Parts: sequence; structure tokens; C-alpha cells
Amino acid sequence: MNDHHTCIIFSSDPDTIRRLQGSIGSMARLDIVNDPTTLRRLLTRTHPVLLWFDAHEVNGRNLLPSIRKERPETVIIVIGEPGTQPMLDAESADVYAQVDAKADTKSLQLITRQALTHMDLTAELRMLHGQTHPTTHRPAPPAPMAPAETTLRQHLPPLRHFDHVNSLLQGVIDAIANSAMVLRAAIFAYAPDRNIYQLHAGIGYRDDVRALKIMPDDPLVRWCEINAQIICRTTLCHIPDHNDQIMLQNALDTMGAELIIPLHGHKQMLGWLCFGQRASGEPFNPADFQEITLFAEHVATILENALLYKEVTLQKTFAETMLHTIPTGIIATDESGNIHWFNDAASSIFYKDHAQTIGQPIETLGSRIASPIRTLLTQGGPPEKNREWVDPQNHRYLSLQTARLMKDQICIGAVAFIHDMTRERQLVQKQKELDRAAFWTEIAANMSHEIRNPLVAIKTFSQLLPERYTDPEFRQEFSQIVSHEVDRLNAIIQQINTFANLPAPVFEPVDIRDIIRKGIEYARTRIPLDGIDVRTHLDIPSPLIQGDKHALTEAVAHVIRNAIEALKGSPDPYIDITLMPAPLPESNGGVEITIRDNGPGMPPAIRQNAFSLFCTTKPSGMGLGLPIVQRTISDHNGQVQIESTARGTCINMVIPREPKHAEVIIETSAYRG
Repeated sequence: MNDHHTCIIFSSDPDTIRRLQGSIGSMARLDIVNDPTTLRRLLTRTHPVLLWFDAHEVNGRNLLPSIRKERPETVIIVIGEPGTQPMLDAESADVYAQVDAKADTKSLQLITRQALTHMDLTAELRMLHGQTHPTTHRPAPPAPMAPAETTLRQHLPPLRHFDHVNSLLQGVIDAIANSAMVLRAAIFAYAPDRNIYQLHAGIGYRDDVRALKIMPDDPLVRWCEINAQIICRTTLCHIPDHNDQIMLQNALDTMGAELIIPLHGHKQMLGWLCFGQRASGEPFNPADFQEITLFAEHVATILENALLYKEVTLQKTFAETMLHTIPTGIIATDESGNIHWFNDAASSIFYKDHAQTIGQPIETLGSRIASPIRTLLTQGGPPEKNREWVDPQNHRYLSLQTARLMKDQICIGAVAFIHDMTRERQLVQKQKELDRAAFWTEIAANMSHEIRNPLVAIKTFSQLLPERYTDPEFRQEFSQIVSHEVDRLNAIIQQINTFANLPAPVFEPVDIRDIIRKGIEYARTRIPLDGIDVRTHLDIPSPLIQGDKHALTEAVAHVIRNAIEALKGSPDPYIDITLMPAPLPESNGGVEITIRDNGPGMPPAIRQNAFSLFCTTKPSGMGLGLPIVQRTISDHNGQVQIESTARGTCINMVIPREPKHAEVIIETSAYRG
């Protein structure tokens, strides 16, 4: 659509309107009216208009002669049935063209295109002859603005109330109207959320001007960005490009303005001011432009500050909304320990609303929160990390983290993050119960299998005993087998009891290198090496960790003993033990123990169930070694992995230097502050 051309369709006939809309709707902006009063109002626009006039419109009789007299620049095309009296009357009114009501789309488009070209050429000729208004000659240079009128800046409203931008801009427009004595004034400003320029405040303007939406790539916007000068009706003839003259003329006419003053910001064009005619009738001249330019700079400052305020407000609202929707409780205090921020999650955790907490001392929330916050503010001590306790009133598990708020090396406050871990703890407890049930189910299944074999042997011999009791050899064999099977049953029960009742780990500083060396010695005392070469690589910068010395030694010994047994009968057997630092996130790092052998590897079925109870390929083993290793490493918050191929087996054990065991404190009501 060509926004620089306006076409008015004067008709109430639906068929005529529909045909014209479909034919010329893409060639110009269309206004459809059927009332003479509305038509006259629209024709008061100072720029030329193309009028499609329905000859059979009853309300329009005797209207054409007056339009030709009052608005001679209007290009009129009459549509109707040739030879009828209304068409003959239209011909006497000296209209631009007459068109048959049955004309096809191409004919309607052709005559419209010719009429619009005629309008453009007429406007260009007026420009070339120095005529800037269709009905008047170029006026003589007027006198400068009177001193009483050169006080635009003094009438600017204060630069505040940026939360009501339109009201603020309307105050600017009122100042323009009062001090400059203009009949119309408006501010077109950029709307970032809609990416358009539109009228934000104005006085004396019609609804169609208020409804204008101008895109950032509009020729007027581009011209103002490049030229950055006032557009004045009386000086358009000095613009060298005739196409620019026509475009600016149309912009002035569309907005009903005598002046358009661009408003530039630091990053983009903010909009423009429109000044209409003065009440005195005198046009503006270059002598007034300096005062107007200074005034426009102040208005641009208002607009830019308003846009900045809106952006900051939006970001603040977004940040506040985000913080309020976070499930973690957030409490922020100033340097004096008074609460300045209290989000919805914190309100839910402490059963206190914002009105009860904002501005109150941090002690309002109890000593568990107040004590570490006060320590940070007064002593600058280390922040709390994952300190946990149970609230006795609602039996919820809470976790606390704190941090100082610093600006330019000065403490301006502190923040506390409260995590409600009740749901998480419930899920962990439920998972433990499921794991425990699965563990005992597996124990029962494996025990039934392991115990069945000894019982079958005992039962068989017991059934044969009455028949062969007199056989000394049978009695001797019976005694040996039954005794052996009973011992085997006792061993199974003893190992199950040992595994189920492993002592809780006791953490202390230990040298992981000593753990590995002792593990090798333990394994040697229980099973001979038989020529196996044990290679160790244990030199690392920081070998100290927090761990249970006995449990870790047993775990290493189990893995080495399994490797020794797997290497029986292998050519050139060796066990390679390597100790390396392990960079672990969320901790101070750790150590990685790798124990590798060159044995035949584990069968796939065994590899998949290596950590299951009673899973073993050894005739004398119980299959509890690797489950104990896994449990020990898990107690140290570590991980153990197995890689096994036909060329050997590799077991990796990663252990944090300081396993995190959060301190859980059962808080009594007497302790609460």
C-alpha cells in the first residue's frame, strides 16, 4: 500500500464499495464515507486527495460544485451509469474523469494510477514554482517570534512522573500550545514494544491522525535520521530533492502540521514534534528555529529518560517476578541487618508476609538465620554452606546458604538462601526404603539358592542313614559332609551379618598412598601373588583426604584380591595401580585410584551384575567383595566403575577429598530466637 496517497470513496452502495476496495485497495489508503459532513471534514486535509464519487449517491447531490470550488486540488473521479442525469451533472462540474459503473478491475486500476500520477506531478510543479500551499502564494518572510512567545523551555513540565509517560508528554504539549500559541501540537514517539512511531500526546488533532502508525523504515523516519533538521512548510522549496519535497509535503499534510521537529536520542530516533498553525495566522520562519531546536532537545531528554525509566522498570519487574517465583527462599538485609527483600518462597517457609518482615531486624526470623547473617555483617566471617536443621514446629528440613553483598570493597548487606528440603528428604527416605526392600529381597533370593545346596546334601545323607547306618564308611562320609555343609551355612550367615552391619565410617585425615600400600599387604596375606608383578604409581601433589582408614583399606584389598585370583594361569600377569588427582565439581577435588590387570576379563553376565550380592565365578567365594567396595566408596560420596574386556579388567574408584556430610540439627523450640 502507498501510504503517501489517500483515496476517499464516497458511496453507500455495497457493490460499488466492494469493487473499488478490491481493485484499488493496494494502491492508496482508503477512507469510505457516505455522509457529506464527514466528507468535507476529510477534505480539509491540505494535501491532495483522490475522490471516487458515486454519482447515484442521494446524499451527494449538488456536492461536487462546492468541492471543486473549495478544494480545487482534489482529483475527482465520478463512477456511475453513462448518460444518466447525475453523470451529466458531474461532467458540468469539471471532474477529472467519469467511469462506467460496470468497468472491469484493470480499467479501475488504470484510471486510479493515472489520477495518482497527476496528483504527484501537480504537487511537484507547485514545488518547482515555489508554491507550498495549493490555494495560496508563497508568503513574505514573517517577523520573528515575539519575545513573549520565546519561552518554550520555561514552560516545560518537571522531568518526573516517568511512570506515567503519556501524562508527562501531554503536559509538554499543553506547554507548547500555551507558550507558542499554536492551534495544534503533537508528539509522535517510538513504542519499543510495538516497533512503531505513533501519536502519544496531542491537542487539536482528529482521530485519523491519532490512529497513524508509522514504521521505522518509513521514508519520513529515514529522512529525519539522515538530515536531522526541522521540516518547515515555508522552507520545503530549499530541499534539493523534489521527491523528498513531495514526501515531506505529504507528511506535513497528513499530520496537519506546519513544522516537524525530529527528536534524536543517543542510539536511535525517538520521534518528532508537530507544530500546527499559530493562532495569529503567521507562519514560522528560520528566526524561530533556534528556540524551537533547544526546546526539542529538552523534549528528547524527557522521552529518552522516559524510555530508559520504562526499560529499567520492566527489568526490575522481571527480576522481582523471577525472584518471587523461585522456590528457594531469598532474604536480603542491609548493612544494619534490617530485612529489605523477602520473596514469596521465604514467606511460605516462615509463615510471615512481607508486611511483617520488610524493614524488621533479621532476628525476626529466628536465630538460625540471624546468627550467620550477623556474623557476616559484623565480622566478615566465611559464609554458611548447606547448613541443615529441622524446624520443630512444622518438621521441615531446611538448608541455609549465606553470602555478603559487596560494592566497591564495602559490605552493603547480606543475603540468605533458604531451601525447603522436606520433599527431597521424603523422596530420599522413600528411595532408601525401596532400596532396603530390594536389598532384602535380593538377600532372600540369593540365600535361598546358597543354602539350598548344603541342605540338599544333608537331607540326602539323612535319608540314607537308616539303611546304611551299619556301614562304617558311610557313617564316616556322612559325618564329614554334614559337618562341612553346616560350616558352609554358618559362613554364609556370618558374611551376610557382616555385610548388613558394616560400621559407620569414621572420617579422619589419611594419606591415600598409605591406604593403597596397606591394601596390597592385606591382599598378600590372604592370597599369594604367585609371581604376579604389582606396579604402583602413587606420586601426587596432595595425597591427603578425609576418609575411613579401615574401610578404604579393606575396599582396596578386595579389588586387588579379585585381580590376583583372576590372573591365575595368565602369562606374564601384572596388576597396575595408579593414583591421580580427580578434578571434581562442587568440591575441593579428589583422588582417583585405578587398579588394572591383564587377566581374561569378566564374562558379560558377571560384568552386568558385578555389584550384586553372591555374584561370583569363584567356587569358594561368596560374591560380597565388590558390593562391599561399592558401599564403602558410596559412604565416602565417591563413585566406582568397572571396565572389563578380554584383555583385562580396570576398576576406577573416585573419592572426594572432603566428603560433604551436612550437619543436621534438630532445633528445639527453646532454641528459636
